[in-house]
Amino acid sequence: MFTKSSQRGNALFLILIAVALFAALSFAITRSSRTGGAPISEEKMSISWAKLQSRISMYRGAITRMTLAGTDISVMTAYDPSVGSPSFSSTSIYHPDGGGVPFDGNFLTFDEGGGDSSSGSGMFSIGSGIEIVNVGTSESGTGNGNDILAILLVRPALCEYINKKIGYGSSIPIIPGIFGSFIDIPYGATNPESEILGTGGLAGSSVLDGRTELCVSDGTYNMFYAVIAER
Repeated sequence: MFTKSSQRGNALFLILIAVALFAALSFAITRSSRTGGAPISEEKMSISWAKLQSRISMYRGAITRMTLAGTDISVMTAYDPSVGSPSFSSTSIYHPDGGGVPFDGNFLTFDEGGGDSSSGSGMFSIGSGIEIVNVGTSESGTGNGNDILAILLVRPALCEYINKKIGYGSSIPIIPGIFGSFIDIPYGATNPESEILGTGGLAGSSVLDGRTELCVSDGTYNMFYAVIAER
């Protein structure tokens, strides 16, 4: 038989447990907010990957249409139209009279796996200062072998998910210096390549030989790239 004293003791014990659980939950929420939020769900990564594939298809289609319409790939541009660049004209892949791709300055949000805890960038960069070995032709030093790339910073979980989806495996190749290569690629297909990626090029990049898309890291940033025009 329980006495009033024991009942009060049990009630106090339950209150203490509730307080402890609340404290633990508060700590978890605070810690989560400091480390960039909760992990990306499988469903959200699947949706983000579908959006990436759709966007890449838009870029490839735009370049094909512009080429068929008589625009030489060497004069195509991909500048942000919101800054009022004079190069935003019918030669732009974003211009309605050019490629017609809708411009999105924050394509993937951080919550969707876009950007990085250090950068927060969710916008595609387009450039042509890189030649990937065994993709298209190889004309080192002339710029004629430059491949047109679309590059996006992504979070590690989405990076692993992408590589698994494209058949590489869930690991992320670490190539020191590749971030600097990717952010220094002027969009102008006649420019001599600023970097060769693959065997004989940037150290450690031979894993990229013949790969038209992959998610890689320089040890700090995770980057997904896709070749949108082979040259």
